[in-house]
Amino acid sequence: MPITRGTVLRAAYLQDQPAAQDYLLSQARPLDLILISNKSRLSGAGGEGYFGHSAFYTGDEAQLRALGVWHHPAITPYHARIRAGGLAIESLDIAVRLSDAPTLMEADAAALFRTTGISRARRQDAVIRLFSEIGRPFDNTFRLEDESAWYCTELIWRVLPEANLPLTRSYGRLVIWPDEVATKSLLGRTKFRLVDYIQGVPGGWSVDTRDQMAARILARWPVAAGTAE
Repeated sequence: MPITRGTVLRAAYLQDQPAAQDYLLSQARPLDLILISNKSRLSGAGGEGYFGHSAFYTGDEAQLRALGVWHHPAITPYHARIRAGGLAIESLDIAVRLSDAPTLMEADAAALFRTTGISRARRQDAVIRLFSEIGRPFDNTFRLEDESAWYCTELIWRVLPEANLPLTRSYGRLVIWPDEVATKSLLGRTKFRLVDYIQGVPGGWSVDTRDQMAARILARWPVAAGTAE
């Protein structure tokens, strides 16, 4: 784990807010996208942008049974962990992993996006693929051309390439910024559509609007906001 990621500055605002976690995740369906904003660690506080992480919600036992994938060989090894609360797959720290709600929601804010425009069969394939990728190393170099290790938005891009995630050249390489995923999705240019968005504050949280989300993203990119036509 990079030292900036391992340095905790304070508690994340939503981390000890089970009502907030339940509110957002109770609306989630398998293959929904979750974008996370977390400035409680040095990596987030010092990094560019508002959203800094992404994950795919994979669902609980009932949802995976309803999707028809519960007994797939890629998923059966994780039955106990799913029953213990594992409900999302993310690439973070050292590898792709299955996370429970408290781990996933170490966040100051979180947005839930619904994956649209894909068939049930394609949704099944993507969820199975996600479980198959658990354990793949995290890509600390953030290079899309390195297929051996994946970072958070790269996991989304590789598992669901038809989602039309925006690619940007930055620091001499192609990258996928979570903020651009959010803004392009709000504009209807990806297959993700906003379901809900919550923002934490010290000791509380609120359900906020898409306009508030957009304003917070723009505030973290003052140069881009100032040069926009």
